[in-house]
Amino acid sequence: MTIKYVQEDFPVDLYVLLDLSYSMKDDKDKLSTLGGAIAEEMRNITKDFRLGFGSFVDKTVLPFARPVLSQMDIDKGITVLTYGFKHHLTLTDDAVAFEEKVKATSVSTNIDSPEGGLEALVQAIVCNEIGWRKESRKLIILCTDADYHAAGDGKLGGIIIPNDGKCHLSKIPGTEEYNYDWVNKHDYPSVGQLAYIASKNRANIIFAATREKVDVYKRLAAEINGASSAQLTDDSSNIVEVVKKEYQKMSGTIILQDEDTPSHISLKYFVKCGQESDFKERRGCDNVKKGEELEFRVQIALTKCLSGDTRDVFKISPVGLQEEVSIEVISMCECPCASYPEINSPTCLGRGNLSCGICECAPLYSGNTCECDIADISDKGDECKQEGDQIECGGRGECKCGKCDCKSRYSGNYCECDNESCTRRNDELCSGEDHGQCECGTCKCKPGWSGEACECSTATDKCIRAGATDICSNSGDCFCNKCSCKITDEGRYTGEFCETCPTCNDQECEKYRISVHCTAFLESPFIGGNCDQVDNVTVAWINSTDDTYLNEDERICRFQDDNGCTYRFIYLTTDVVKTFKMIMFGEEKKDCPKPADIAAIAGGVTALTLLIGLGLILLWRILTYIHDKREYARFEDQRLKEQWARDDNPIYKDPETTFKNPAYGKG
Repeated sequence: MTIKYVQEDFPVDLYVLLDLSYSMKDDKDKLSTLGGAIAEEMRNITKDFRLGFGSFVDKTVLPFARPVLSQMDIDKGITVLTYGFKHHLTLTDDAVAFEEKVKATSVSTNIDSPEGGLEALVQAIVCNEIGWRKESRKLIILCTDADYHAAGDGKLGGIIIPNDGKCHLSKIPGTEEYNYDWVNKHDYPSVGQLAYIASKNRANIIFAATREKVDVYKRLAAEINGASSAQLTDDSSNIVEVVKKEYQKMSGTIILQDEDTPSHISLKYFVKCGQESDFKERRGCDNVKKGEELEFRVQIALTKCLSGDTRDVFKISPVGLQEEVSIEVISMCECPCASYPEINSPTCLGRGNLSCGICECAPLYSGNTCECDIADISDKGDECKQEGDQIECGGRGECKCGKCDCKSRYSGNYCECDNESCTRRNDELCSGEDHGQCECGTCKCKPGWSGEACECSTATDKCIRAGATDICSNSGDCFCNKCSCKITDEGRYTGEFCETCPTCNDQECEKYRISVHCTAFLESPFIGGNCDQVDNVTVAWINSTDDTYLNEDERICRFQDDNGCTYRFIYLTTDVVKTFKMIMFGEEKKDCPKPADIAAIAGGVTALTLLIGLGLILLWRILTYIHDKREYARFEDQRLKEQWARDDNPIYKDPETTFKNPAYGKG
């Protein structure tokens, strides 16, 4: 089924739903000055725009709010008791009335941190008192700096009746405002319930939260079709930019959704976006411009057959828009075409009847088009078995007419080739279809590519040095457009283009070694040698540590003299009279090892000896301290275990002796 949609300039109804708990006081004050700016910005996008205003706090029972204002609330200047939701201004094109209404409202208070924003959203979506137009795009922006209460939280206040998702507003006497009366009768709505109500009523929601809470509402918006989230500044001064940006993003995104779709019907959506040439399976497109036409293709399929003729009706509509398409599907699981077969149909090679698109073959024939003669293939079962295999077609296909009909990923006479077992690069077989194809487990590369997975380019431009023609200087192989240098009997070649061989024995280097050294340094490279019999040569000094500047005909020589100093020179192989270039090491002509600093070594040894001695003394002192401490502890332990008792010395004699006269008192 094809559905065409043309992007148009729809009327917009924007309802601002503001958290009026005390922490949002500065946000309210700022919003009261921005109504005109919002209206002006939106009228630059759409000609037909209206603006409305409502506020919310939370449920009015403990533990969500106090039944009366506390002294602290009064000291803050709060004069309004907690309320659930109030509709202050019906949708209007009067921006001044919006600013005046926002300015006239007062902040309130509650106890816990989360607010009743979801409950207020439900009322704002479903209530006709808001003034929604049938043909407009409904846009609600909820501004808050706190979390939200959801279904189940009401039980904390003894509220157990689930939210019914219906409008329960009553007019406040003497005003044009409305109050949500059932705030303490029903629990908060669930996220799923809010998502269903928003989808059913084609409402677009923008959750505008401060930096601390924007991630919370970002996750919430992901659960609701047509919802988005944005970050508010601390005083909501950027609300104009938020509304403009989020509306442009929403209005430019066209996504189809289906409602009331039975479980036995499966839908797939295909659409071409922008300049695409092919349909892709997805529900919509982004960045759709005004006047642009989108063509959707919807594939409808039954997942199971129902008894009798079944009629189902469901709707397909763009998310957040009032337009919709009603679709009626009649399920017919029994096809009447079986009553009118095509006898001896040419499709069946004249060997059977075509019934409902399927060949019913005569008794002596078989196959999808009756192409197989049963008499001819009755003895050919083994022709579908590879030698040593007991299963026809290796279990990877079906034997038809004595030949294997392989499954999609297999090929070969016996389906022995696996065409999806080749080496992968970047999770693609043979590096992708542009590089090669997998045939029987091996990548068959297309021209311009090579390698096990066709990952290497066969180009050689990066293997040839500038100004040269030889690939890898004739000293290596070009693989994946990169030189792989050879290792020969002479030595190993190195460099980006294999242009150097530090370990190669260059006879020319040896030939001119002494002459160059004597000319450049006025001395022989060997201790005891002389330069008397050496031919003079021309030497030029250059300063470079980079060998890659060498031309194709230049060679570099490296030597070390008897003093351990390294020197380098370059010669040109095509010169009849050799000219040599001596390479300096920075400001030095040779790279000589620095002499040992005897004083530093002696000082280091002395310092190390002293440190070792001090360490040994410190170790002895620590061990002595530990030993003494253990001995003292043992002494104290024995002293505490001693038991003393009072007794007389057996050899002690009292210095006084008392005698009594036996005759005293008689007489």
